[in-house]
Amino acid sequence: MEKKPFFVNHFSAISPLGMDVDSLSDAWFDANTSLKLDTDLGVFSGKLDSACSEVISEIIKSEKRYKHLDRSALLAIAASRQLRSFVDVRDIPDTGINIASSRGATTVFEESYKHFLKTGESSAQTSPSTTLGNISSWVAQDLGFPGINFSHSVTCSSGLHALLNGMAWIGSGMSKQFLVGAAEAPLTAFTVAQMQGMNVYSNEDSIFPCRAMDISKQRNTMVLGEGAVSCLLSSEKTSNDAVCVSGYGFAAERLESPTSLSKSGFCLVESMEMALCGIEKENIDVVITHAPGTLRGDASELAALEAVFGENKPFLANTKWKIGHTFGASGLFNLVLGMEMLRRQQVPYQPFLNQELPTQVRSVLLNAVGFGGNAVSVVLSRA
Repeated sequence: MEKKPFFVNHFSAISPLGMDVDSLSDAWFDANTSLKLDTDLGVFSGKLDSACSEVISEIIKSEKRYKHLDRSALLAIAASRQLRSFVDVRDIPDTGINIASSRGATTVFEESYKHFLKTGESSAQTSPSTTLGNISSWVAQDLGFPGINFSHSVTCSSGLHALLNGMAWIGSGMSKQFLVGAAEAPLTAFTVAQMQGMNVYSNEDSIFPCRAMDISKQRNTMVLGEGAVSCLLSSEKTSNDAVCVSGYGFAAERLESPTSLSKSGFCLVESMEMALCGIEKENIDVVITHAPGTLRGDASELAALEAVFGENKPFLANTKWKIGHTFGASGLFNLVLGMEMLRRQQVPYQPFLNQELPTQVRSVLLNAVGFGGNAVSVVLSRA
């Protein structure tokens, strides 16, 4: 199968590291984690800082209907607004939107259900504000884009699936370009309780609450984070900072556990091999892992990397120890870090692995895997 090149020309994000492009870039490469004790939840989390929280508050004030929106939709609007200036007015009708999310309208759904249990009634806003499609549709409304817009959930690989969807639409000729993204707002007591029920949430009381890729850890250390990413995808390079999507793969495996990832990481092996088809493995200088800080998840991905690269594994990077696991948005946060590495020709600090630094960053392999046994792998190269 011939793989046509696609280009990510611009990205924007709102995260625990901030949303200003320059400060966000610098934050990825320092040795600090943004994970802090969340006094409301009683656990560590990756929460927006006060400046980003103020941006969300201003969005709510800007339109009376926005007060009914879930935080996931508001995060998506905040990230996507930053890309509006890069879209030529003539291209707006042919610009599609696909904002993914694993959990969707988490807070509004939980609060609406609590209200129903208490009163036996539901408000008129509940159904439209909790359907998954409302994330992309509200981004389209906010930007004034009349083209195709849709949302989806493929669990934690949702963000990279959005990238694949955008490529498919552009490749078919049905859209000229796509705004692809993902948003997640999982910092609720019920969502944390679900992770604790699976015994994967971190109880670490240390400088690094999430110990993703730490092969010496003795217990699970997943920490949740919130945020959103939006990217402008096209079949043409239109920015000096653009990166090329030079390879992509996807796979699924039979369900063998609650998290649906086998010890061998079979779906990751298959997706990486597909993404690397026609690409020399020696040219992959960095792999940004999905590893969420759990014993099985990290070990499975390391096993998959061994199967694909043998003893010559590239430099391994990870975003979870720094901003937490943003579920469906995590794959696109990997993409953001990959773009920054290619632009700066620099690899980020990694606290748990003693690795030889690559002399250059030519290509970066991104991984995402989720419940349901599905995986996506993407290769980014300098455009």
